[in-house]
Amino acid sequence: MKKKTSGENGWTKNKRRAAVVALTAALTGVSASASELFAQEPQTAEVAEAAQETKETQATENAQDAQETQAATTGEVAEETQEAEAAEGGVPGASPEAEAAVDAYLAGKPELAYRLLKEVYDANPDSDPPGVMLALLYSNNERFLEMRRELEKTAEDYPDDPEAFLQLAGIDVREGRYLEARLLLDRADELNAEYAARFPESTRIAYLREEALNVRALLAERRGRYDEAAELTQKVVDANPKNVQARWNLGYLAVKRNRLDDAEKAFDQAAELDERLWPGWLQTATTLDAEDRLDEAFERLQSQGALIETAARRERAQLARLYLRWNKLDEAAALVGELEAEGKNDFDGWALRGWVALYAGGYAVAEDAFRRATFIDGTSFEASNGLALALLDQRNKEKLAQARAIAAKNYRTYPDSQDAAATYAWTLFLSGAAREADAIFGPALDSGEFSPTVAYYLAEIANVRGDKSLALTLLDLALRQKGNFPKRAAAVELREIIAPEKKEEKAADAETLPEAAETPQSAEKAEAAETPQTAEKAEAAETPQSAEKAEAAETPQSAEKAEAAETPQSAEKAEAAETPQSAESEAETPETNE
Repeated sequence: MKKKTSGENGWTKNKRRAAVVALTAALTGVSASASELFAQEPQTAEVAEAAQETKETQATENAQDAQETQAATTGEVAEETQEAEAAEGGVPGASPEAEAAVDAYLAGKPELAYRLLKEVYDANPDSDPPGVMLALLYSNNERFLEMRRELEKTAEDYPDDPEAFLQLAGIDVREGRYLEARLLLDRADELNAEYAARFPESTRIAYLREEALNVRALLAERRGRYDEAAELTQKVVDANPKNVQARWNLGYLAVKRNRLDDAEKAFDQAAELDERLWPGWLQTATTLDAEDRLDEAFERLQSQGALIETAARRERAQLARLYLRWNKLDEAAALVGELEAEGKNDFDGWALRGWVALYAGGYAVAEDAFRRATFIDGTSFEASNGLALALLDQRNKEKLAQARAIAAKNYRTYPDSQDAAATYAWTLFLSGAAREADAIFGPALDSGEFSPTVAYYLAEIANVRGDKSLALTLLDLALRQKGNFPKRAAAVELREIIAPEKKEEKAADAETLPEAAETPQSAEKAEAAETPQTAEKAEAAETPQSAEKAEAAETPQSAEKAEAAETPQSAEKAEAAETPQSAESEAETPETNE
């Protein structure tokens, strides 16, 4: 296997292509694609990439060790990212300058990429400034701090161009700095008028006007003014009926206003323009899920039987993930059985088999399924994290060591993922490295912002260390959240052990999802947030064996709540649902303005 050419190029072939296409548009003054990439990938991106980039492969019975499989596949994907493009002669219709700039960036040379982009801008001032295009590349690689710095520098270097001001306004809206956003938008409007007078024939004019409306719509949405946001978004659609992002945003805003039939129609219209998006019935359910309206989403699906029966494979796979998240395990298992009966050994098939087995306690079966999924896509966080979870519960020292190695790599690769951190910290605790685990779990407990999985792990640790009051508080927090997670049954069992009077609650919890979603903050009011470090003063770290009855667990939908209402490529901005693959990030769905 050849050596990777760069530490930057964890990009898939499709992601590189998208960046090249976006830069080509920006370099030629179109710009429409550039804004869409100022967000995280669409919730369907990983599914689409798996369908486009992997052949339906029969996984071998004797799959390699998880670490070797993942490392080998990751390396091959990294090589193919550039080699396959070269073999195909590059991206069709792409600007050579755009390809050169992207490849310079992927080689770890952003300064060279900037110089190449500036040469094009100097020859054609009616294009996006070079800093805006470099910021696009940073964003597409999830390097958001560098992205913001580049945009701020661009606003200083090119004070007459509105693009950087618009993008900075969008960032400020998403980060809750509404006053700053309004000031930037007002300045951008002034610059838009001046730009139109200076370049009356520019193809950027329409885009810049649409972008200003998009950001104002996002501002209205974030402030809860959904009717105003919808009116602004409708203006974008009226001006550009083929704007996929705006049509998707209309669907999202219809959900927020409880107009579900309108939402389904708008989502369908968006999907007609971009086949990667879910059809209306499925996207409506997915968005309701992101809004924690789980029962409503499930009830609505009960009337969609005919659509579900004829749904594409990837759509049924997404529905199975929703069922898992909603604790509808029988429905999920039935769908996964249908997928398996089709005889297609693709990523979705193996990954979903792994989750169903994991929820049912079939850890050896789950391990095999997740190994096969990693063989197909070695870059998938969903598959590698699922494999670590399956290994953890088999209470075998060798498998625990494998799980720890996989989780450590995920933690390094996804340092901002709470799911990756939780699995790694739990493997550390079970391995006897309590202090190292505390260093990871501590900040989450102090912040009061953590998933039900993390709450369960912390409850196990608190119980082992003798703090039963804190353990019960954390368990109640985990079980009162609406979304399902693989350790729900274990959490119920532990709560019964600590407080036998809670046993009578088990039947109700197993049949229905909890009704009230208690926030970490409300839990902290009931019990002060004690850090693992302070807990150690009361009880020394126990052996891994004493804690091995607990298990790492991330819901397949762990990232599904990234923020929705962004570009059809995004899930970051208003909260929308994400697939288990979204735990690889993320989660999130189009936004009301990008």
